[in-house]
Amino acid sequence: MVHMDSGPRSTAQRLPGIGRGLIRRPAAREVVLILALIFAYAGTSPPDVNEAHYLTKAKRFWNPQWCQTDAFLDSADAHPVFYVVFGWPTRWVSLAATAWLGRLTVWALVAWAWQRLSWAVVPRRHLSVLTAAWFLTLGHYCHLAGEWAVGGLEAKSVAYALVLGGLAAMVRRRWGAMWLWLGAACAFHVLVGGWSLLAAAMAWVLSGPDRTEGRAMLPGLCGGTALALIGLLPALWLTAGVDQGIVTRANMIYVYGRLSHHLLWHTFASQRLVMFGLAVVLWVSVGWFARRADGWRIIHRFALGAMLISAVGVVLDYRLRDEPSVAAWWLRFYWYRLADVAVPLVVALGLPLALAALPAARYRWVTLGLWCTAVLVPVLALGRVYAARQQDFRPGAVAQSQPLLPGRRARAAARYAAWRDVCAWIRTQTRPDDRFLTPRAQQTFRWYAERAEVVGWKDIPQDPASIVQWWSLLQEIYPLSVVSGGLGHWTDEQLQAIAQEQQVDYILVDRAYTRRRLGLTRVYPPSPRDTGWFELYRASAEAADEGVLRVPGLPVPSE
Repeated sequence: MVHMDSGPRSTAQRLPGIGRGLIRRPAAREVVLILALIFAYAGTSPPDVNEAHYLTKAKRFWNPQWCQTDAFLDSADAHPVFYVVFGWPTRWVSLAATAWLGRLTVWALVAWAWQRLSWAVVPRRHLSVLTAAWFLTLGHYCHLAGEWAVGGLEAKSVAYALVLGGLAAMVRRRWGAMWLWLGAACAFHVLVGGWSLLAAAMAWVLSGPDRTEGRAMLPGLCGGTALALIGLLPALWLTAGVDQGIVTRANMIYVYGRLSHHLLWHTFASQRLVMFGLAVVLWVSVGWFARRADGWRIIHRFALGAMLISAVGVVLDYRLRDEPSVAAWWLRFYWYRLADVAVPLVVALGLPLALAALPAARYRWVTLGLWCTAVLVPVLALGRVYAARQQDFRPGAVAQSQPLLPGRRARAAARYAAWRDVCAWIRTQTRPDDRFLTPRAQQTFRWYAERAEVVGWKDIPQDPASIVQWWSLLQEIYPLSVVSGGLGHWTDEQLQAIAQEQQVDYILVDRAYTRRRLGLTRVYPPSPRDTGWFELYRASAEAADEGVLRVPGLPVPSE
């Protein structure tokens, strides 16, 4: 039991609750409610952001014959534990079904772990649902570096679920079990688990004389280290034996070319700095009232560790500004990601403790108003997220590459339907070993068409040699003029030369960018009179198959 002392009646005693005899198995009921909350928040159609990246990799892991000529799928496996555990269903069911199976498994683990964590800090029925709502709200609106803990199926979502389990054990002072949980998180995602291990170690140091002795934690430490090595060793192998020049170039591409919005403090938008600063202010305010709660103080120390890690990242960013190659080596480790999760977590768990610490007899109406506000804010905030996703039903991976513009909902829906149609045609009418040149911004061709593509902006590999090759292909095939004007900016002869060099069989054109008609053989849409958002052309100059025509000029899709 967590001990909390803040006056004649303890904080825990003054927390509102539901009659104890009304609900059987309240913990299970809370887990179900939290799972429903997560589903309402993140239950969009797959693929969500990063699911097309991770699950196509997982499918290739289990089926080496699938999309054999795809360079991204051929690159080194950075998350083999995730592929082993969550990729096997792809042998029997679709990628979408695999995503749902994995999501529900991970979300159930998150709901269970959060209920245990919340109850250990704030032991009152159903308050775990409120704290979960605040955790989702703050994580959605107040992140600094774009990190999230609850969402689509990928390695870090599994790792954060395990981190929550570890924190629940930490609050209960089961440090040995905690090291096992965090070691398992490291096995799935080395950075999420690694930073969490370091923050937990800082929390243990800050516990002072009350901390558990090292000898008592030794079995858990050994087991956690063994689990962590399962994730660490594949990460180390990515650079083993690679020329240092290639490693340096890959780091520069990774940090400055592709992921600066996650890795470089000085590039973060001012809005993100303000919102994250607001979350920190809430943390300080809540902490003043919740500081007497033993369980919350432990989570507070963990969050301090996460903030210290982020502070080191900020210092490195500024001190190494004139040494980009050195900065790239250090800043590729996502210094800010754990704080994006830890700060919402510590605020969410501390809020009910802070409200309960107010002297209810003296400020009765104020206290009631604050409790109502504490319920309404996440309801309205998450309701806004839910409503926005109902207006734009497209999967997250599609919406990310083509954001919904005001007043363009019907246009976005038509474009998405056309994208699904052309990918379905490709999946059924082309050979499994065909290779495609695709629009640069899209990130779901491989998911829907199940065919290999040359290169795409979203799918950055993880090993240095593949990163350098990926970046070179992007610069060669998609210079700025092609980024703005589509593949049709190249002449037909240039496209054929690219296709020959990259062994491309078909070229997929997005007519929202490419206005001209290619002089190559168009195979989709099948009818010469059909118009649409996307057109598919044979890359070779060979004669067309029967029924496939060269189309001289048709109107482009209306804006």
